[in-house]
Amino acid sequence: MNSIERLAAFNQGLPVDRPPYMLFHGTFGARLTHQTYQESEATAGNIAAKEIAVYNAFGCDNVSVNLGLNGLGIILGSQMKYPEDASPMLDVPLLSSLDELDKIDLSKVSFEASCLLRKHDLAIQMIQDRLGQEVAVAYELTGPLTSAASLINIETLLRGTRRQPEQVHQLLGLVTQATLRIIDAFALNHQTTFNITDPVSSGALISGKQYREFSQPYTQRIVEHIKQYQRGEVVIHICGDTTKFLTDIASTGVDYISIDQQVDLTTALEIVEELPVGIIGNIDPVKYLLQGDINSIQQQVAQSYEAAKHSSTKYIIGPGCSVPLATPIQNVTAYMEAIMHYGRM
Repeated sequence: MNSIERLAAFNQGLPVDRPPYMLFHGTFGARLTHQTYQESEATAGNIAAKEIAVYNAFGCDNVSVNLGLNGLGIILGSQMKYPEDASPMLDVPLLSSLDELDKIDLSKVSFEASCLLRKHDLAIQMIQDRLGQEVAVAYELTGPLTSAASLINIETLLRGTRRQPEQVHQLLGLVTQATLRIIDAFALNHQTTFNITDPVSSGALISGKQYREFSQPYTQRIVEHIKQYQRGEVVIHICGDTTKFLTDIASTGVDYISIDQQVDLTTALEIVEELPVGIIGNIDPVKYLLQGDINSIQQQVAQSYEAAKHSSTKYIIGPGCSVPLATPIQNVTAYMEAIMHYGRM
């Protein structure tokens, strides 16, 4: 089986040749191609090279190009800092207050206007040319609250959910419109699938009440729009402890929730067991993949499968967040080999 066949069979409850697994490797992939992170994202060719290298080395069931947590901000005019081995960081936001929403020009969200979107589209095409018959290539979108935080200081945004909720809703409506435009553009390539990353919706930053008001409805609109085009599953990843609103995340219509290592796997599987959603996760990428050894990685993989064995929820093993660039290659190999062993037991 190739990855496309494996995931299709797994999601239908059919036998598979091996357990599917995820490796959130956008940063770590730079290491395999001997690049800094910024070099690995500088051109379409460099992005494609690292994704192809990771897939060829480890055979993971996820390959993607990432819009980036601050991608929408870059497109719309926020200024960034570019650390050598990390994602771009917001420096000067487009908006200094929630009273400046008229600065947002959605006409910039197009292939014609945005070199970032053109680069990502070309990278996807290059990966599909090499791997498209074997593995689905996803465009990793950014969730509404995280997209909003690429346009305005995050403290201002979160404070606004209490003091200026109407303006926050207006902002979220605009970033959602922008995201729908991106989906429409990339969906012209019928092989491209879509996932969502939304760390600002973390339980460490917002409450369940705030999630239901300011994140869930806009995420649901994005998921519904994706599903107008997409035949595959939609995955959402939210950092931090989301235990208290896992059912709300499931209500957005996503097919899998990728959980952070702060979420107890057994509890997550129990919470969503009666819902039409699966769980991905949640090996700690720092404690075990970066800093651990082969024995500790094996133990964590074994424990994850043991927890999943007692649940009817669909479960795919993966890291709890992005794998750090400095992660030893032998640890990722140990992770993969442990999956092949314990996932078959």
